[in-house]
Amino acid sequence: MGKIAVNTVEAFLKEHRKEQVNPVKLTVGDSSFEAHIKTGLTADEESRFVSRVTDSVFDAVGDYRPEWFEPVFRATVLQMMTDLPPLTKTVGEGEDKRPVLDTDAMSELYGLLFGNIWEVTADVTNLRSLCYEAVEWRKARILHGTGMDISRAAKAIEELANTLSKQVESVDSKALLEYAGKLTTLAGDFDQGALVKAILKERDSGEAE
Repeated sequence: MGKIAVNTVEAFLKEHRKEQVNPVKLTVGDSSFEAHIKTGLTADEESRFVSRVTDSVFDAVGDYRPEWFEPVFRATVLQMMTDLPPLTKTVGEGEDKRPVLDTDAMSELYGLLFGNIWEVTADVTNLRSLCYEAVEWRKARILHGTGMDISRAAKAIEELANTLSKQVESVDSKALLEYAGKLTTLAGDFDQGALVKAILKERDSGEAE
């Protein structure tokens, strides 16, 4: 069976592809203005949305901050799905002053404008689920990775210490470096030279006693 021409299919999609944008009338005192809300995102936009939220809810040392999730999620909805301007605040002092996104104000704006309407919107509900999944995946990856490194490093240190304590006289510096090298391979964050010095210092102090 022959295939339909690509141009025919693309023309069909172009004719029927319509970005769903809903207007919302917002009132301030006696005046009003109109905002526009997208009801769906492309796959690439969804990916950026999820990455933006996930990247923003872990602090500098990689700890998950659950209290950041809702304000960041709401701010991202407003940024990526409406034509409302981002709200900012100034942080720092003197020459270090700089504007940053005010997620608390954005979250408050989200609640005032939309209330629970977004919670029953399929696309936003799906985005929320995707963000939760991404956060849980990152938490599991961090926990698994850290746990494995610590466990393997601790075991290697214990084995090395036991070996040295039993064979102080027979273990020369070359062998010690080889042991430390193996340990460094297992626990990449350890400094080989510092580890060797620490072990030798501990051994010498033990012999002095």
